[in-house]
Amino acid sequence: MFAVESILVFTFLVCWSAKGLSSADLVRKKAEAALRESADRLSLATESALVGIWELDLEKNVLIWDKQMYELYGIRPEDFGGAYETWEKGVHPDDLVATRAELQDAIVGKKDFHTQFRVVWPDGPIHFVEAHAVVQRAPNGTPLRVIGVNWDITERKRTEQAVRHSAQQIELSLLCAGEGIFGLDLEGRHTFVNPMAAGLLGYEAEKLIGQHSHSLWHHTRKDGTPYPPEECPIYRTLRDGKPQTGEEQFWRKDGSLFTVEFSSLPIRVEGKTAGAVVTFRDITERKLSEDLIRASEERYRALFESNPSAMWVYDLETLSFLAVNAAAVKHYGYSQGEFRAMTIKDIRPSKDIPALMDDL
Repeated sequence: MFAVESILVFTFLVCWSAKGLSSADLVRKKAEAALRESADRLSLATESALVGIWELDLEKNVLIWDKQMYELYGIRPEDFGGAYETWEKGVHPDDLVATRAELQDAIVGKKDFHTQFRVVWPDGPIHFVEAHAVVQRAPNGTPLRVIGVNWDITERKRTEQAVRHSAQQIELSLLCAGEGIFGLDLEGRHTFVNPMAAGLLGYEAEKLIGQHSHSLWHHTRKDGTPYPPEECPIYRTLRDGKPQTGEEQFWRKDGSLFTVEFSSLPIRVEGKTAGAVVTFRDITERKLSEDLIRASEERYRALFESNPSAMWVYDLETLSFLAVNAAAVKHYGYSQGEFRAMTIKDIRPSKDIPALMDDL
């Protein structure tokens, strides 16, 4: 490798020039051997890591590669022309202009050469490469050569792309979710808010980021009394790291109250609670329907109990009594408990049973 060879030559010259001052040739030979061993280890390390070293002579337009560079670009040494233009043929067309500009900026001294680009192998595969280089200059500042290293970052890029794709899928799920979803840090501040959550609370999502949640939409109970944060089940998840579920009342920005069904799950980082993810849905309409049904049942029960005529409810399959009103107890003389141990056949004439069954 040219860089390693340069180091060896330089070191040999230094040792040779100082030969007359050296205490013994043995010391010099040991130093040279140690340097060669170090160079061998460096060469082995760069080969195993697929790191390529290159040098571009700007005056002669000659490009020198070590053997790892050929592997990085998927070509054979005999197919490499040794000129700068030969290298450009392997760079992805969409990355060539930017990469060329980066190198030119480094040559004229605007900045260091540090870039990433894609390499298209002759047989089709595309690899990602990262490159660093320094420019050597004459005493008057004239650029003489560029020396750099390239290494394959294909796997890293694929991992980054996979992570990015996963993040996009998560973001899409949050955006399209039919439930309100938001994240909290350990102080109870919003870290993310999906559109459904912002809409249900009556805010713009970005206006909620960084705001304390409890004091914003969970500060007061339904009866108007204050709701201390230490009693909030959602904040309990932040304190003890345990999931919480249930029903609560949230306050909208306009001051209106609505009932939600929520779940609060801890976010753990390295085994410690770092926040919580809260999902919730507006169940106001459902609660209203349940209240109406409950009120209707209570009215029916009141009418059933107070009706002066004997009334009962029985199971259609077993004909067992499920409920009887006070008038039935008075009329037949059986207690509620006795009725529940009987069937309709026990109080009605046997000749009426077929007609009752036909009416079902």
